[in-house]
Amino acid sequence: MFLAAVVFLLPCNVMADGGDEMGMWLELGATKALPRNFSISLEAGMRSQVNPGALDRLDIGLGLQYKVNKYLKFGTSYMFMGSYSPEERKEHYNSSGNWNGYNLDESFWTPRHRVNVDVTGGYKIAGWVRISLRERYQYTYGYEQYYNQEKYRYNSSGTLKPGYPISETDYKAEERRHILRSRLKVEMSRKGIKWNPFVSLELQNDLSDAFSLYKIRTRVGTEYHFNKKHAIGLAYVLTHRYKTKDNVETCKRIHAICASYNFDF
Repeated sequence: MFLAAVVFLLPCNVMADGGDEMGMWLELGATKALPRNFSISLEAGMRSQVNPGALDRLDIGLGLQYKVNKYLKFGTSYMFMGSYSPEERKEHYNSSGNWNGYNLDESFWTPRHRVNVDVTGGYKIAGWVRISLRERYQYTYGYEQYYNQEKYRYNSSGTLKPGYPISETDYKAEERRHILRSRLKVEMSRKGIKWNPFVSLELQNDLSDAFSLYKIRTRVGTEYHFNKKHAIGLAYVLTHRYKTKDNVETCKRIHAICASYNFDF
């Protein structure tokens, strides 16, 4: 709990990348036990941004898990995602450093493929506190995406220059990202109590960029188990996302409320 509190209060120690964002996440999952300690899972999710008020991501995935014993398990999964890039205005400055207009990029969706391979070790203390560490390798591929860009240029008097706006085609380069996600999680569960509060801290490092820090994500929430098959969850998620552009490192904080439902059969 102390680690989570530190991350909540910790400001970005680099240049802030605009204001904080707020989102709503919905996660649905189903798990089927198989013979020989295997299990298969199906997951679907939706993420939306409260500001600017639009869907941010849709995803669906299939996973396979193998439980070695009560302390160790392995897993792998595939996920197909659609990521939304909202309309974006980019200010433009001339060679003298004076503002003379802006570019307006249209919104677009990008299909992405993601593969995860992970190992999780856990240990229960005093029969009701479980501490687990998950190491996950994550590979994401996003297609090159073309979109329309409107260019606006103004005279010093503030009037639009002749011939503007100009419409051109720009593109977002394809994405090939290798991430190592290390997550420490503390869960509290006791026989006869249906509420299971938890806290987790996850560090995400970019293996394609000299193991640089990509994200820090903290979750604090609880699950409620109606019975052995049905459970719902509610959590607050805080993400610090780091980005380097033109040798300047920036940090954006993303807040989210996550609601989940899981079914075991």
